[in-house]
Amino acid sequence: MGQKNDQEKPDLSLIPTDALWGMAKALTYGARKYDKHNFRKGIAYSRLIAATMRHLSAFNEGENNDTESSLSHIDHAMASLAMLKFMMENQSRMDDRYIAPKNILNESTKDPEINIINDETRYLMGMKIQMRGR
Repeated sequence: MGQKNDQEKPDLSLIPTDALWGMAKALTYGARKYDKHNFRKGIAYSRLIAATMRHLSAFNEGENNDTESSLSHIDHAMASLAMLKFMMENQSRMDDRYIAPKNILNESTKDPEINIINDETRYLMGMKIQMRGR
C-alpha cells in the first residue's frame, strides 16, 4: 500500500456534505442573480456580516427558508460567511468594520467603591479624547 504524509493537512472529508451542498446551492443562486464569482471583486465586510445576521435572525424567528430563493437561511448564512472568509484572506481592503478604540475609560469594575468614574464623567472624558484626535 502506498504512503501519503498528509496528517498535518486539514481533513476536508469532515465537512458535512449537507452543509457543503447547501452552501453551493446558495452560491449558485447568487451567481445566477449577480454573476459567477462576482463576490471576488470585493464586498464590504459589513454587508456580508449584515447578510449573515439577517439570515440567522430569520431562521431564529422560525423561518427555515428564504422567501426569495426558497433556499435554507442557514445555507445563505454559510455562503455569506464563506465570502467573508474569502474577503479576509484576499481582499482585506474591504474591511469596513467599526473597531471601537480601547482605552481605560471603557473598563469598569464590578465593585462600585473602586469604580469612581461615573458614566457622565466617562462620556465627557471620551469626548475630550475624541476632540484631541481630530
